Amino acid sequence: MRITRNFPMFVLAAVATGALVPAAAYAAEPEFGLSIGYSHLSVDGNDSLDGQGGGRFEPRVSFQPFDDRPQLRFGFALGFSYFYDEEDAGEIVLPPFDFDVDAFQDVFLFTPEFQVSWRQPLSERWWIEGGLGAGFVFGYYSAGEVFFDDEFDTDVTEDDFGFELRPFVRAAWQGDHWHWGVEASYQYTTIDFGGPFGGDISEWYAGLFLGFSK
Repeated sequence: MRITRNFPMFVLAAVATGALVPAAAYAAEPEFGLSIGYSHLSVDGNDSLDGQGGGRFEPRVSFQPFDDRPQLRFGFALGFSYFYDEEDAGEIVLPPFDFDVDAFQDVFLFTPEFQVSWRQPLSERWWIEGGLGAGFVFGYYSAGEVFFDDEFDTDVTEDDFGFELRPFVRAAWQGDHWHWGVEASYQYTTIDFGGPFGGDISEWYAGLFLGFSK
């Protein structure tokens, strides 16, 4: 596994995460948001995982850094994505018994991210927002066999730590304190698990979000 090689960068990312969240909270009146939805994984070199569907979950906080530019927003988010694939791998025969065996692969992505966006009002209650996220990304890959539907024998684990860019667009209805809407994004990463496990990992996302501000 390659996490030991990138451990200093991982520690730096964790320290930055702890520093940016309080800074965002005190720089201006914060807005808290939560998004959840469907993700589509692209992996070069791994045909079974390339095109795999999964889920993404993202809590975030954002604020207006300048009073004279209320459309401009800075934010910080923590993205969690998970993808899982399982295929029939035959059976084990131990007369007079036989057992079905499946092969599984899964990928987990954790993304601390800084976001810059422009929120443009369309009317009194509706707005659209476009922006760019950039940050660190940690990826974990595992593969093995499944016995009796729920017993896992993990044969392979790989991890990598890199950087990511994620342009996004959001549209929402704004209430007095709450807002909700839809969003879509594309995330490109430098994650590469090496060998036959795949690299050049990217992710399409579409989902719903909910936000709150005082």
